[in-house]
Amino acid sequence: MIAAHAPIEAEVQRAQTPLVRIVFLAIICLVASIAAGNRWLGWGKDYEHYIVAYNIISPTFLFGNTRFEIGYELTAWFFAVPLGLSFATFYTFLSFVALSVKFYLFERYLENPPLAAVAYLLLFYSIHEYTQIRAAVAISFGFLALHLLMERKWVYAALLALLSVSFHSSAIALISLGAAVVLMPRKITLAAVPASALILIVLSTAAGSWISSTFSEINPLIYNYIDNIAASEALNIFSVANILFAFSLIAMMLFNFQNRDEYTFPFMLLTLFGFAFLIAFRESPVVALRTSEIMMLSVVFAGFRLPVDTQVLVVRGVLLLNGAWITYRAVSEGTLG
Repeated sequence: MIAAHAPIEAEVQRAQTPLVRIVFLAIICLVASIAAGNRWLGWGKDYEHYIVAYNIISPTFLFGNTRFEIGYELTAWFFAVPLGLSFATFYTFLSFVALSVKFYLFERYLENPPLAAVAYLLLFYSIHEYTQIRAAVAISFGFLALHLLMERKWVYAALLALLSVSFHSSAIALISLGAAVVLMPRKITLAAVPASALILIVLSTAAGSWISSTFSEINPLIYNYIDNIAASEALNIFSVANILFAFSLIAMMLFNFQNRDEYTFPFMLLTLFGFAFLIAFRESPVVALRTSEIMMLSVVFAGFRLPVDTQVLVVRGVLLLNGAWITYRAVSEGTLG
């Protein structure tokens, strides 16, 4: 069992990192970043809003001039005013930062980094780096903070957690829940996390309006998200992608991933919470998707950690199949292409 104070032995021990692997990760990171910044794969859904906000940035930095968080606003102002660079260059930079942090984590902590990178691009690139760039950066810094927390590098973890939230406020959920599942003893976590997820679903059903009004006092944007049902596409909890995500998580549990490597345990629980948020806020699609999406990268860290055997191949096969399906849907719906 993992004691509350004991660091998780997270880093994969390798004799040497092949140069070809580093080059491969660097190339796909660079190409994917340039593609996102220059819209090589289509205009996308949120790009127009970002570019309009970038083009009206004031010469004097004024926080709150847009609805974006301080980290994003300050970085955008620096690129637009002192550097005088185009929005495409700014977007490319943010995409490169987001992807390079994730690929660094794959390289350091996972058994097969190139395959994990390919799975990530298929599963999440279209919705994160290509569409929700603030969330993409926040997720990268948030998961880096959690890995540093595993190694008990408290100061660095705290600074990165703040940086993560400064790009997207929904990272608060990732940081708080991630810290809980990393720091609590496994016996407590194993009971507390599923119970908390169930309580969240029950409370959201019984007291949804009270929850929305309470959160709206903290951040007025949340009410707009919750009250955005009519303007949002219907949320299908039983979509093909969600079913395949659920199947991959169930397979990990059946194959006892959490006992074969303690590193996978927190990420399996975060994936579970991603489903809980999806169900709890199903009547408010924007909130459900934002809170769920920021957790779901966990499935890559859990699924690509262990050395290959038949059971591991089943999980990875399902994740790659799901990625192919999500990318196909992104192309057909206009997120890509």
